[in-house]
Amino acid sequence: MAEQQLHMIRSNLDDLPDLIIPEGYALRTYQPGDEAAWCAIMETGIGSNWTIEECRAQITGQDLFLPDGLFFIVYDGEPVAAACVWPTALYGPTSAQVHMVCAKPAHRGKGLGHLLTLALLHYMRDHDYESSYLGTDDFRIPAIKSYLRLGFEPAYLEDSHRVRWAAIFSDTDQTDQWWRHVRPEPASYQIREASGNRVLLVILDHSQQDTYNRARRTILSALYHLDIPYRVLDLAEDREPSQALSTHQAVILAQEGLGDSLSESLARQMVKAVCDGIGFISFDHCIDRYPESLIAILPVNSAQTRHETQRVVVPASDHFIVRTHEPEKRHNLRQTLELMCVETPGHNPALLETDGQMPVMVVGQVGEGRIVQYLVSPRLWDAAYYGHGEGLDDVFWKSIVWASRKPFVMKAMPSYMTFQVQHASGASDGFDWLRPVLSRGWTPYVGVLTEEVHTDDWAIMADIASTDNVIWYPQGMTEKRGLYYHHPRSQAYHDNELRVRMAQAEEKFKQHGIPIGHTFYPSYGEYGRNAVPMIMGAEVRYSLSPFLPNEAQLADHIHWEPGPYGHPGFILDDLFGFPGLFVTRADPEPYELIQNRRFRITKPSAVPSRNLLEPGLRPPRTINIVDKIISSAKMGLDARFYGGIMLKEQDIISLAPGEWEVILDRIDSFVSDTGAIKMAQDAVGAYARSKVQAHLAHASYEKDSDELHVAFTGSSTVPLHLQIFDDSCRERALAFDTFEERLEESIQLGEWLSE
Repeated sequence: MAEQQLHMIRSNLDDLPDLIIPEGYALRTYQPGDEAAWCAIMETGIGSNWTIEECRAQITGQDLFLPDGLFFIVYDGEPVAAACVWPTALYGPTSAQVHMVCAKPAHRGKGLGHLLTLALLHYMRDHDYESSYLGTDDFRIPAIKSYLRLGFEPAYLEDSHRVRWAAIFSDTDQTDQWWRHVRPEPASYQIREASGNRVLLVILDHSQQDTYNRARRTILSALYHLDIPYRVLDLAEDREPSQALSTHQAVILAQEGLGDSLSESLARQMVKAVCDGIGFISFDHCIDRYPESLIAILPVNSAQTRHETQRVVVPASDHFIVRTHEPEKRHNLRQTLELMCVETPGHNPALLETDGQMPVMVVGQVGEGRIVQYLVSPRLWDAAYYGHGEGLDDVFWKSIVWASRKPFVMKAMPSYMTFQVQHASGASDGFDWLRPVLSRGWTPYVGVLTEEVHTDDWAIMADIASTDNVIWYPQGMTEKRGLYYHHPRSQAYHDNELRVRMAQAEEKFKQHGIPIGHTFYPSYGEYGRNAVPMIMGAEVRYSLSPFLPNEAQLADHIHWEPGPYGHPGFILDDLFGFPGLFVTRADPEPYELIQNRRFRITKPSAVPSRNLLEPGLRPPRTINIVDKIISSAKMGLDARFYGGIMLKEQDIISLAPGEWEVILDRIDSFVSDTGAIKMAQDAVGAYARSKVQAHLAHASYEKDSDELHVAFTGSSTVPLHLQIFDDSCRERALAFDTFEERLEESIQLGEWLSE
């Protein structure tokens, strides 16, 4: 079956360029008897066997045919190119199609297609059309470039079109066009509902478009990433839920300003359901707009005034939601946020505050139900203000877990920890630093500088590979010379040069019997677009680089908005344009958004750089540094991605005797305290891909039988874990078999919890 044509749309007909006709050519419209000339043009570029009869049947004899809308370009009296306006109503009655654009071969490359398309747009504008569209094919790259210059943008008639458009822009080497025209929206921004009585009811109102879209990017994206099952009540469509509120775990107000859309009837239903035991979590700080019955059960006194804050503080508390946070730690926002000023009864603690001790998030209880009320705008979870992946992620999800009725279920990433060492060559110590890492049960990921490894050290690598679990990968040639990208020149290698360099590196590994891992992390994160199919052909399946192909490390980077949050440091998503390469990254390296939807890596502040360890360090300085390493890993764990220990070999070999063991012991202590699981980087990539591909589509609990029923859709190539929380918010994990399309399971919780 042939693929559906791609469509491009020009949403308005404003600011059209003037028509400039090349010397020697002329532009005219249809004249009686032009069918033969039109067929002669079409025969050269659009099909074959065009006849005058067929032309009349499909074009000139149709009711939609506009004689003054069929344009010819003439050379020496001969029509050599043609196109026509076709007033179909596919995109509405005020839209018309650019149809049948074609030029004879001898006259191609002269901009005639561009001229004809522009002539049609002028015609449409002059005849009161408001927009235009056209169909094209993936291989018509010159035409697509012309349409882009004329203001057309890709349309997405089905999901596959995003992938096809990404491939087109990749083939045309038009990196800047990717974000301008494709604009991929992560799946995590979309509504993905579930069924059962162990789901959240998320309340939205799509008639308030701006705040609705922000809720999708911030609240729904987090529910997607954590795979917390939910269904939506959209107040723009329904004022009352289709199912009783008591059949949900909790109600979430996920959008700012919902009070104006909440009916008194719905508010009373919520109050009763919460008093009877379901949870209530509100990210809508505009409590003064709530119905009175709902205000009455909030853990705050009446709202007073509005204020602004640019800092959030976690006070000292043993509460489940913030227990693992450093007391009085300040979280600086990128912009000020509106804050609702309230008073709180003493028995309702504020678990987030401003630095002036004004409440930012308050918890309480009414009847059998628990309440979490945020008093700042949900913009808190927007990257332009603060966002996910910045240090408060566990506060977000623990708020939901704590408030919701139990047992509570979600399918988040387990607490995996990886160990990465980059730019390794065995310099000075012949990989002696690796042995205490292996003895502590790690499966480290080691990026190798292939041209700096001594012959004897290749033999050592081979010996280690034969007895221990290490993931080796050819990362670069030298400290400054990349293997997949010319770092000093900030440009991609030519295809032949790249192919030779990669073959030489692979041969060295093969010669010494050292297997190459399936996770790709090039030096400085840089790689050419031409490297991607080559590494994927070598069975690479996962990437750690946050950059798109052909981007230099120190340049401004296209903000391609990877899932789930659009955060370049926290990514679980296919590489844009290359769906077979899955990016697994959990690195809170600071970045900033700049103009035109781009970002740049900034100098680290709270999070340390990769050159962490200075020569001659002595405790307690060593401990201070490893604490920074651990804080970076903790952010990954708290965000339910994974924790990564990331170092360079040069950092390690510069340590004084005994300091490396001190650092490793301290890291192991952190692993033990958090219950983290040491995991190979390849295994984390495989798990993360399956986790994203699978969806917790149903969750229900039968109290009488104490049975939890769950159903997953999608597919999984590795056993996935379901996190289950009991009344004490204690977390247990249950593994499920691999599956394709759908998996249904029932668990006897009492028996399982007693194991």
